[in-house]
Amino acid sequence: NIFGGKAGGHPELLASMIGDVLAVERQPIGFSVDDSGRHLTIGSSYEADIKAIEGQNGRKVTIDNHPLAVAPGHSLVVAKSRSLRHQNHGIDLDLSARTALYSPFEYAGP
Repeated sequence: NIFGGKAGGHPELLASMIGDVLAVERQPIGFSVDDSGRHLTIGSSYEADIKAIEGQNGRKVTIDNHPLAVAPGHSLVVAKSRSLRHQNHGIDLDLSARTALYSPFEYAGP
């Protein structure tokens, strides 16, 4: 329900942009957080490793009150992807060394 967009919220918007579903699989998910960024793996098909960029006085660069925020009420941290790769089902995508954003979020049921 969540990832198909039926539960509403941000996943509903994302689901409206999906044309063909190539597969649905169970994969182990790894996620870690540290002061400088985030790291996500999904099986051996997907990896994202992003690091916050440094602003004035060594602080993180943030964006507040963005109208398209994934997590309204939370600041976005501006980051750079050290690696961002997806390889599965004939898709070989590498978006490493590009702009990334992250923020706290929580998916909760009704």
